[in-house]
Amino acid sequence: MIRIILAFIVFGLTFGLAAPGCSDHQLSGKDLQELKKEEIKNGQGTLSPEAQFQIGTIQANSRSEFEEKVQQIKDADGARKNQG
Repeated sequence: MIRIILAFIVFGLTFGLAAPGCSDHQLSGKDLQELKKEEIKNGQGTLSPEAQFQIGTIQANSRSEFEEKVQQIKDADGARKNQG
């Protein structure tokens, strides 16, 4: 019985770690910096300098967390532009 449980645990961990297409993995510092650079580059001309700065200071553990924070910054930046 314990062997069966251990086999399921090992199988689950192996499958979970090797699952392709899982884009919400832990970001390395290098990956996070690359995402920031790309987002700032893509936003030049449309984002305010303040929004670009805020994107450059994002701390995120996953790509989805980063994208969520970027969207919040973009939404706030758009709201400020619409007020002015």
